[in-house]
Amino acid sequence: MRTNQFNVFPANTDVEVVITTLGAFNSDNYRDGIVFTQAGKFTLEAQTFISGAALESSQLEFEVFGERFLKYWVYALNKGRGGITPYIIHITLDAGQNIPASDNVAPALKGKIVVEFKRTQTTGFAFDLGTGIADRDPIPCTTLNLNIIAPATDVTCTLIHGLFDNPVKIELDGFDATGAGGGIIDIHIPNVINPNHAADFDIPEVVVRIYEVDTITGNENELYYHGYDLINVTYPQNPATIPVVIATAPTLTSTALNDPATLRIRVEPTYGLFAADNIVFELPLFWKPPKIMTCRVGGVARQCVGYADAKQILMRLGGGVAA
Repeated sequence: MRTNQFNVFPANTDVEVVITTLGAFNSDNYRDGIVFTQAGKFTLEAQTFISGAALESSQLEFEVFGERFLKYWVYALNKGRGGITPYIIHITLDAGQNIPASDNVAPALKGKIVVEFKRTQTTGFAFDLGTGIADRDPIPCTTLNLNIIAPATDVTCTLIHGLFDNPVKIELDGFDATGAGGGIIDIHIPNVINPNHAADFDIPEVVVRIYEVDTITGNENELYYHGYDLINVTYPQNPATIPVVIATAPTLTSTALNDPATLRIRVEPTYGLFAADNIVFELPLFWKPPKIMTCRVGGVARQCVGYADAKQILMRLGGGVAA
């Protein structure tokens, strides 16, 4: 784009240039503004000329984001800053449109889902989310209401370390196509540790991007982008550890190898719990809970989520539990 000649401008003086695009007035191609048809990072270059010769130039990189989800929400079970206690990140989204399968082959487009945890050199999440997992190694994760490619029962997640100002990334693979109007999708990532910085302004952001990938060229087109500020995970002090009394020894309906069993355990929290509070059960090393199971609290059935690789079960209470 090249402008007409300007009047003389004094040196070292700011000049505001407004660029717009205008078609024929009242016609179908009338647009008051620049329209981006592709998400991605782009470079804007400005040059000045005197008598046709380039005098100065400057470049600015900017990013155009994909569409926002119809719904997007991120919840962290632990509200304290840093510490050594891992917690669970729970992401809920509704794309509203098609998501291609992650295993599509040429010439079809394949899908790619990436969760980003923003960080800088001084703020944000640790480069490995505090997990101790090596770069590009599997990280525990669980999804609900996302179509999975058989015979697997869930996606596989890969941790990509964040270096310097680059975010920590978790890439999801093994999901099947989701049609328009597919509804709510949940992504659970256990064993993450909150940022541990003294800066009160540290508000970490969790972003989900969904791409369609050209299986021939490898080019990625960002379909969706949405970020969420976790303002409730950097309180100045960690919450106190609340002891839970095991009232009676746990029992199993079966101890036979590879035989599904029901675990019964009675607990007495030192302080009362409320509806929508969460209880996380840490299981022995070789126990692998199913992804979805039924838990009962005081005889009331609740849906529990199991994290097989993390050896945990998450139960959200439907009502209060007295101290």
